[in-house]
Amino acid sequence: MTVSAAELEVSQAQEAVNSATLTAPISGTVATVGLTSGKDASTSSSITIIGTGAAQVTVDVPLSALPTLAVGQAAIITPAGGGGTVNGSVTQIGILPTNSTSSTPTYPVTITVDDPPQALAQDSQAQVAVTTKSVSNVVTVPASALTMVATGRATVQVVSGSDTVTTKSVTVGTVGGGKAQITGLDAGTQVVLGDLTATLGADGSSNENAFTGGGGFSGRSGMGGGGMPGGGSR
Repeated sequence: MTVSAAELEVSQAQEAVNSATLTAPISGTVATVGLTSGKDASTSSSITIIGTGAAQVTVDVPLSALPTLAVGQAAIITPAGGGGTVNGSVTQIGILPTNSTSSTPTYPVTITVDDPPQALAQDSQAQVAVTTKSVSNVVTVPASALTMVATGRATVQVVSGSDTVTTKSVTVGTVGGGKAQITGLDAGTQVVLGDLTATLGADGSSNENAFTGGGGFSGRSGMGGGGMPGGGSR
């Protein structure tokens, strides 16, 4: 064997040793290993690593709700596994429908959580509420007190004295969270409720016009980072 041939064999052996050491392109936790010791690896064999960092939750939103959504809106995520809620924000609104054959198409909306809990693990389920509008220093009443007569217009039954009830017209603004922003009544005015167990609110803030998860708004979580695809299940 010549010196050149020996050097070539050493070089090939070194390359084999180097190839035996796998280096992940990202930091994270090894989730699955699709390789078996002593067996040849195929081109489809892989090792799955879940990267650290933000998580993404994808919700399917009906077409009618898309005009109320915008990138940057705040969201509250409730993981199915419990452990309370976490804050996130809308980071992407899809323009291609999730199901193009449906008569009521839905579109994917991505919510990003910067510091996800363990309960928001890969492929887990979560409920999402997105605040689409917020107002403060306004007069609100329980929505059950309103009788809608036109878009943005309603009547309420106002209690005067001990037993006198009169009908008043009001203008309705933001609605959400069981309350409605109105103009046309003063803070502290007593009104008749459709649901007598509801709490009367006045001179407060109506800051929810939100989509609550469940059904079509059930989210699928996915961890971001590294080469992992963002959003949805992976």
